[in-house]
Amino acid sequence: MKTWIQSSSRIIHTHDVRAMCMAGEFLVSGGDDTYLCLSKYPPKTYIKLPHIPKNAVHIADTANMILHQYPDYLEIWRLGATNAESYGDDGCILPLCSNPEKLLQLRTRSEDKVICSAISSDARWLAYSHTTSVHLYHLTLETNKPLRVQRVRCLPSCVQRAHHLCFVRPDRLVLALATGELLLLEVDKDKPRLLHRFSSENGVSLSHLKSSPCGKYMAAADFNRTVNIYDTHNFKKLCTLPQYEHQVAALAFHPKELDLLVVYANNEIIEFSIKENCYTSWSRRYNKRCHLSQSEDNFGLVMNVLYNPVLPEQILLHSDRRLCILDKREMASEEKQESTKDTPIGPRCQFSNHISDKYQYLIHLGVMQPDLLVVVERPPQSISAHLPASLQVKKFGT
Repeated sequence: MKTWIQSSSRIIHTHDVRAMCMAGEFLVSGGDDTYLCLSKYPPKTYIKLPHIPKNAVHIADTANMILHQYPDYLEIWRLGATNAESYGDDGCILPLCSNPEKLLQLRTRSEDKVICSAISSDARWLAYSHTTSVHLYHLTLETNKPLRVQRVRCLPSCVQRAHHLCFVRPDRLVLALATGELLLLEVDKDKPRLLHRFSSENGVSLSHLKSSPCGKYMAAADFNRTVNIYDTHNFKKLCTLPQYEHQVAALAFHPKELDLLVVYANNEIIEFSIKENCYTSWSRRYNKRCHLSQSEDNFGLVMNVLYNPVLPEQILLHSDRRLCILDKREMASEEKQESTKDTPIGPRCQFSNHISDKYQYLIHLGVMQPDLLVVVERPPQSISAHLPASLQVKKFGT
């Protein structure tokens, strides 16, 4: 090598870069800003993987409670409430008739770190797994009394440390083992019972586990980019989605129809009809026109997705910095207008995306009640306050 030629320069980190390596056609870089960035050129492409942990918040919707997962302890909070008759203007802070209340802080007794956790919808059951075992607790909350916690010790012998936990019903818990195998338990204060074992065909660990609102169906995505759908009532696998070239980033079930929404690591969105065993007509039309990575530069990796339960035509998804509302009705309206003008449908990408960047860093987005959206964020100030003074300044060479 006699001559070095500069191909392109990119500024995708806010602080010093400490390490770089090549992964296929991507340059992977990491540094003091804690982001892991993948970039390439041409075409100009970069992906920032957030430092915000996934699955760190779980909602008990019918009990108005929320579970926070930390590296070595768990917290359960009861959300505040308001009796305001109207919501007022956008951004208006409503007066609270009851303040948020921390009900429980549960610490691990050893140096083992919490891998995953789950809380039932009625907040009567709490489960978490650390690096050696799974713990199950029965919770009792009475009016004007502290939360009572009872550990359930007689778990089936097949229960090992789990990579994912999910309550498909208030009394049924699914555990995803490291081998990709799924265990379905019926929880009980005296002796939980193993109902079924869903075997793994390839032995690959799961990346995502999601249950349907009715509790009958469950979707599991593994690191081999395979998405399987199971029937937890009849103990059988229903179908497998077509394998995609990118990893799964988020899953969501339709609140009324038997449809599964899948967002991939390149932010492409597909909607799969379990009943018809094929992509929905909206999914095929949407992906012919565009997807989120085309419609909004630097949106970031999608961390969570859900349907609006009141208006399922709206899809809500978020990265660590941005919240997006994708409205199916606007896409249909645009297509109708274009058809009446007798013009070909071109690649239009902004027509149905409504994006807000008022929150950061977004940790979780969920629905507590049909008309109540819960947003959990970690403000940057709360992170930088624990960093050395030099890292609080956005400059290089610190």
